[in-house]
Amino acid sequence: MMIKCGSNLWRCFSVIAIVFSSSLMFVLGGDLTELIAKDPRLTEFNTKLQASGIAMSLMRHMSITIFAPTNDAFARYKGAYTMSRDLISYHIVKSSITKDNFPSSLPSELIGGLPIWIQRNYNPFQGEGKQYDFYANNARMISMDITGQSIDGFEQVLHVIDEVLEPTLPNPNDPIYRNPSAQRILTNPSIYGIENDLSNFEKRVQLYNKQIVLQGGEGHTFFIPISSDNEEEWNFVDDKVIDAHIIPNKVLFTKAFPADLQETLALTDMLKTLIVVKNETSHDQQSYELEVQSNTRVGYPDYPRGVVVAKIIKPNIPVRNGVVHLIGNPLIVNKKTVYQLLEQNPNLRQFSNLINSNRRDIQLFDVSDLSLFVPNNEAFKAINQVRYSMILNTPEKLVQMLKLHIVSGKVNSETIFQDPRKSFVTWDQKRKLHFTATTQNITVVGGGVNATIVTADIIAKNGYIHVINKVLGIPSNTIYEMLKSQHGLSSTFRLGTQRGYNNQFIGMEKQFTYFVPHNEAWDKVRSQFPSEYAKLFQGEHTYQVEKILDRHLIVNQAFSLAQLEKMKKSSDAPWYFSGL
Repeated sequence: MMIKCGSNLWRCFSVIAIVFSSSLMFVLGGDLTELIAKDPRLTEFNTKLQASGIAMSLMRHMSITIFAPTNDAFARYKGAYTMSRDLISYHIVKSSITKDNFPSSLPSELIGGLPIWIQRNYNPFQGEGKQYDFYANNARMISMDITGQSIDGFEQVLHVIDEVLEPTLPNPNDPIYRNPSAQRILTNPSIYGIENDLSNFEKRVQLYNKQIVLQGGEGHTFFIPISSDNEEEWNFVDDKVIDAHIIPNKVLFTKAFPADLQETLALTDMLKTLIVVKNETSHDQQSYELEVQSNTRVGYPDYPRGVVVAKIIKPNIPVRNGVVHLIGNPLIVNKKTVYQLLEQNPNLRQFSNLINSNRRDIQLFDVSDLSLFVPNNEAFKAINQVRYSMILNTPEKLVQMLKLHIVSGKVNSETIFQDPRKSFVTWDQKRKLHFTATTQNITVVGGGVNATIVTADIIAKNGYIHVINKVLGIPSNTIYEMLKSQHGLSSTFRLGTQRGYNNQFIGMEKQFTYFVPHNEAWDKVRSQFPSEYAKLFQGEHTYQVEKILDRHLIVNQAFSLAQLEKMKKSSDAPWYFSGL
């Protein structure tokens, strides 16, 4: 579009050029007060900005950067500083900074200069080339580098964010408590509106003279456990355990926390512990819970290898030297029993309730060594609800289903990797759990269900808990889905694509018992009969392939292994093979 100015030069100078892309927007002309007022996404922020009195004093005459939350961000905000001048000041920096020049932190205009922490995460889905998501504290920048100019000619920059930046403010409003360190939060939590008791961890920090670590540093991530009455557990919190609660030289807010494990200060030849934050989202995507997991890769008797899980009670508290997350219990050490861990983990509540309602038949309290493979709450929502209701209404079947998830002895991932072929008899004394271990994950098969371990090796005083993504003993997949998804059955699935043989397994209308040859069985055929193997898999003899697979199939009935063993002893067992 061409604009003709004629003699009216002011008409040209008043034109505002706007360039949009999926993640960037540039605006030339006007100061930020005008640009914010014109943006329909920022009406709430504009109202609070004008009410704060900051607009005239700063924005019209200085070089500044503003991180402006959207209307949706304010609608979600539940903090204590809704109309506070301090709240607005914490979104302003007294210099113009574009995304290409972001440092790791920016001193805010808040009295005391509490920093705004900047994080850049690589996002492969942004498009070609190296694209990144940018975060200010826990807020993602959804539009960046919107530039304007003050009346006095100073450059100004606006970044639109999807979350309100909540400052860490003292009450009473004493300047000496402004811009606190992690140590100050630990020592005086109530001054900052934190109602949780942190005294247990504070005492351990003092005992081992670790205050300097929480007081200084250029930017760390601190996980501070709230107090509890588990004295045995706290007695094991020494200087090495304290170190395992700190990620050095990285300020990681929860929304931008990397998916991979992060190294902590506990990184020695004797003890190596890493940390990751997990987002446990509900099946309907309507709610979530945050938890942190410490993973000790190298340990010794007091600090064994394995995982300790803690719920994040209060995340994302910005401090002078990084960010603080309050958590429900100490990391690394765990002196609770398997039963106690099961009780306290809200993500395992469904299984825990079933165990409690069947305590007469399943006693976990005083067992010395045991391992549980526990479906998370989402696994129960994903199963066939008709079958599940039938099991709930049949006490004997319910107990057998629960016992299928329990084995005697301390079984961890190291045990499984040492002998992936090994199986473990479950507490129902009839069925076993079988495992497949790869570098990516461990799967467990039990009761006709193949589940993936999503969190392995949660340490307990008397064993381990492994969190799995499916309920064992209640199949929810068709035979077709299992054949397609299981790597060890890929050869049979490939053969079954000939003549559409696999298609009969797609629906749930018909029942089958299928004795599926494992890939290793076909490898033996290839070794002994290479020519015949090649002809079968190259599709030259589809009729013969169909007949071979038929001889592994019983139609119209689904027999468990226990039923087959019982039928084996009966002389009049009804065997109905498709190929006979």
